[in-house]
Amino acid sequence: MPVIDKHVSPECGGLCLKLVRSGCPAADAVDRLPTCDALLDAAPGAMCEGDGECGTSRVANNCNGNQDVYERCASAWEPPRPPPGAPAAPPPPALPPPPPQPPVAPLPRCAADAARFRCDAGASCGLCLRPALAAECPPDADALPTCGAARPGALCEADGECGTLKVLNNCGGWRDVYLREACAASLDDAAFALPPADAQPAAAAVGAAAAAILLVVGAAAALLLRRRRRQSAAPTAAAATRTRAPAPGPKTEALVAREPL
Repeated sequence: MPVIDKHVSPECGGLCLKLVRSGCPAADAVDRLPTCDALLDAAPGAMCEGDGECGTSRVANNCNGNQDVYERCASAWEPPRPPPGAPAAPPPPALPPPPPQPPVAPLPRCAADAARFRCDAGASCGLCLRPALAAECPPDADALPTCGAARPGALCEADGECGTLKVLNNCGGWRDVYLREACAASLDDAAFALPPADAQPAAAAVGAAAAAILLVVGAAAALLLRRRRRQSAAPTAAAATRTRAPAPGPKTEALVAREPL
């Protein structure tokens, strides 16, 4: 293999090395030189002893008859750079804004259409609530909202809020289900529509049940009041009977005449 005087070693990061042809150091000084792969950070002119690393020769014998001495030379060589990567993809275009929603029409006043809307409860909450008909009862009332949170036209289960009844029992035998009419009500609305013809039987049944409950409660209260009056009057009558003196009669007068003076 021919000996090259000057070369650039890609395996050593583009290190430029050339054989020393004049000014060789003494043999003992050469023994203390580093190997050529240690000159990566050294300045040009630094010497090394080659031993096959970085493209050096082991048989150059250019110093002292049997030593292979190199020095670093300046080089403009640069290691090849990796090819540039593909350009980054542009970001996706922004989504267009959603179209504006149409304005929500305000609910009509319940009192303005008394023939259409029936309001049995809910005016205190600004709602119009009527008892649900049998055909409107849902199979599962557990999922219904409370009547204070019902949307217009939706069913709700009442629990006394907004003037609803807790004993309506119009669905499933014990559920109190109302329907919110699609109108706005308030305490200022004086007119409420009568129920339609198909709803009158249900309304009459609800009214009759409420009247019967009031009668039972009233009768029980009257009976309890009479019992309390009797109990409070009994001790007074007994005391009056014990303290009452017997009226004078013939027998009493006879006993008084027989007693000795």
